[in-house]
Amino acid sequence: MDDRGTGFAGVAGTRNFRVVLRGILYRGGANNAYGDFRLADQKRRQGPLQARALQNLCKEGFADAFFAYGNRALHETVNCARDRGSNVLSYRGLRPQSPGSDRREFLRILHDQITGPDHRPVFVHCWNGYHASGIAAAVALRQFCGISAEDAVAYWKSEAPSLPEPAQTKSIDQIRNFSPIPELTLTPADQKIVCYGGALVGQKAVYRLPKAASATPARTRSL
Repeated sequence: MDDRGTGFAGVAGTRNFRVVLRGILYRGGANNAYGDFRLADQKRRQGPLQARALQNLCKEGFADAFFAYGNRALHETVNCARDRGSNVLSYRGLRPQSPGSDRREFLRILHDQITGPDHRPVFVHCWNGYHASGIAAAVALRQFCGISAEDAVAYWKSEAPSLPEPAQTKSIDQIRNFSPIPELTLTPADQKIVCYGGALVGQKAVYRLPKAASATPARTRSL
């Protein structure tokens, strides 16, 4: 998905859709401003995903979706039919870009999906898919893939336009000051399944969303 929400119809209603952990974590923005998803109300364009977008994510097998600028009052359960039965998607406001209980909960959910039997994907989004979702992604890469603080910062910068100060420095500090949680560390075998090898900066490959209960990465295609 590009910046205007053009791309793979299966995740229509999102923008800048990117893989972070293969088959498990995806990041992006909400498409409330372009094409069929354009909202007339300017303020609502910076709001949560629309119902059609949530249905699309549900049909692609997502277990959870999080709005990084939402609050705990946002909590929806989405039911849908799929080719292989049905699915239930939980959509909530959660702020993993900031230190605290929301971040820990976000990482615990990812850990459970990686190490559990189902390996269902999770989507975290902000408005555009740049800054807040990028911080959440960088923290997840530090936690689960063991990348350094500086590599995580470089990854975030490569995917996001610079913010005015002091927001830019604050965002970088949220990545740099994160300390991985020991009890949520992955085994090397699990890391091989979900983590990229090589440099992260400029990584644009997106893996096909899993239709079955498997975290094994499938053939790549453009979203």
